[in-house]
Amino acid sequence: MKFQHTKRNLFVLIAIFGLALILPGNAAAKISGSYGEHIEKFDSEISVQSDGSVLVTERILYDFTSYDRHGIIRYIPLHYSPQNDNNTSTSFGGSALGINEVTPKITVRSVTDENGVPYQFKETRYSYLSLRVGDPDLTISGERWYVITYEIDGVVAKHSGYDELFWNVTGNGWNVPINKATATISIPEGSSFEENYSLCYTGSSRSKQQLCEAIVVDGQTFTYSATNLLSYEGLTISAAFASDLLPEKSLFRPARITNYDVQATVEQDTAIHVVETIDIDFGQYKPKELERELLNVFGRNDSYTLPIKLHSVTDSAGNELRARDFDDLYHHPIYIPAASGKTFSGTDQITIDYTVEATGWQVGSSNQDSVYWNVTGISWPMPIEQVDVRLTIPEGSTLAQNSGECYIGYSLYANDHCTTELVNGTTFTYNASNLAAGDGLAVAANFARGTVVLPADISIFTTPDNGTKVTIGDWYDSSGLYANPLKLRVSPGTHSITASSPGYYDLTTSVTLESGDDKTVTLDLRMTPPNIFWTFIVPWVTIALSASLLLFFWWERGRDPKGRGTIIAEYEPPDQLSPGALGVIYNSKVNKLDITAEIIHLAVNGYIKIKKSGKNPHLSV
Repeated sequence: MKFQHTKRNLFVLIAIFGLALILPGNAAAKISGSYGEHIEKFDSEISVQSDGSVLVTERILYDFTSYDRHGIIRYIPLHYSPQNDNNTSTSFGGSALGINEVTPKITVRSVTDENGVPYQFKETRYSYLSLRVGDPDLTISGERWYVITYEIDGVVAKHSGYDELFWNVTGNGWNVPINKATATISIPEGSSFEENYSLCYTGSSRSKQQLCEAIVVDGQTFTYSATNLLSYEGLTISAAFASDLLPEKSLFRPARITNYDVQATVEQDTAIHVVETIDIDFGQYKPKELERELLNVFGRNDSYTLPIKLHSVTDSAGNELRARDFDDLYHHPIYIPAASGKTFSGTDQITIDYTVEATGWQVGSSNQDSVYWNVTGISWPMPIEQVDVRLTIPEGSTLAQNSGECYIGYSLYANDHCTTELVNGTTFTYNASNLAAGDGLAVAANFARGTVVLPADISIFTTPDNGTKVTIGDWYDSSGLYANPLKLRVSPGTHSITASSPGYYDLTTSVTLESGDDKTVTLDLRMTPPNIFWTFIVPWVTIALSASLLLFFWWERGRDPKGRGTIIAEYEPPDQLSPGALGVIYNSKVNKLDITAEIIHLAVNGYIKIKKSGKNPHLSV
């Protein structure tokens, strides 16, 4: 871990030195100035009180360099999804999906400098608690200490056999780098060094990077440190300790799956009959309905949809729950309501019985066949503490010919936190522990070729493609075909295929598939007469009528009048019109200028005389 830090620091130094050499002086100075502002130290002392509350004191040494600032803004996250990954980083992109999100109560006690002198601050609460620290009428520069003290209620989570404090120490809202971040957690007496465990994460929000150090000092103390955090990167820590130290009422109880037991039987045609028995502690989560999403996309170099048939869903009392399930191209969701229209609460056990039609494939040119299945899916919105899988294949293979793999995480690529055991020639077992919410477990079994009859692949093209629904056997694409072709993996035999689309006649055909076949079927649906009428006739008739109406109105109203020979422009008023008349025609009204012009016009033509009377410069007619 220290070696990784050294490499990272060296890379940053080389990059900065290189930029200083190749950029002009002003540009280099600008970069140096913009990255000079930083947090030199961020130290957090976190004390878990005996009443379950948590007291936090942050000491922040902020270097404004030569910039004139009013102060800082400290963003404290208000939403958390406390969960522990069994002391290992097993999550590769999954998220808590909201159900275990807790919004603790945060009370700010004080904001001071290093000598205890209070700072002026203003707090606002949205998705973050925003502390704007500083005097809006005063600017500061250089290094300044900020000591922020606040109390948190309802953030410690209760898990199976341990309690956990999960806390984002620095937050991810700083737009400047943090040179060094440290934290210390102290808990009440009652836990031992052996019972305690610590984790830390660095990077942006929900990152699983662990470029940090987490140490269990003794039964009461945990320490954490990280260096060279970039802008908007933070340090998040977790401390797990013995349960029963804190009052039950003060703890947050997240939902979790305590045990996920899977019994899977591979049939001769590589269909897999699966029975999942899921023990759930709902904690403070009380849903009316659960969703179990089966991923029905399978393939190595290409993806095929796997038909799935749901048989039953029952609760711990043996009551059959009226689950609803749907097929589509990529998922097969199962919606499970609580019994008698109530809500799930406390602890319960759900048993899901279903069959996947075909999951087998040949492995390259080797002498093995294989089956593969995503056991848990990647959509459970709660952590899974334990997964145990027992997969049985038909007889015909030996222990020496068998091998198995398992994969966990959101992308199902990691294989270092799960185990596989070969029991005998027909039985494989797999297990994993403490999967984070949104992570899953997938298993593969490899065995002697010929043990099973490999399935067939079929690609179905339809016309039209968008909105066409396909039924093959008992499988029905409820989503409508939005991928052309639709690729399915099915067992060998004769299958009836029906395609339907609004405005088209249903088309049914059958296809016979042998083991290992890869066939293509094209279904060209014929339009119904009403669809032909509305699709082709109505638009052309509408166009013809519109064109006729336009032609009619142009003929009647839109044509220019017939010409009267050459029209010569005239730049003087016609002889028969007086100036007053022209003014009235031009303005559509009579004004004083029109009257004046008309009087002068009459005088010019001898109808009236205008003479000056007296000494006053007045005219009279």
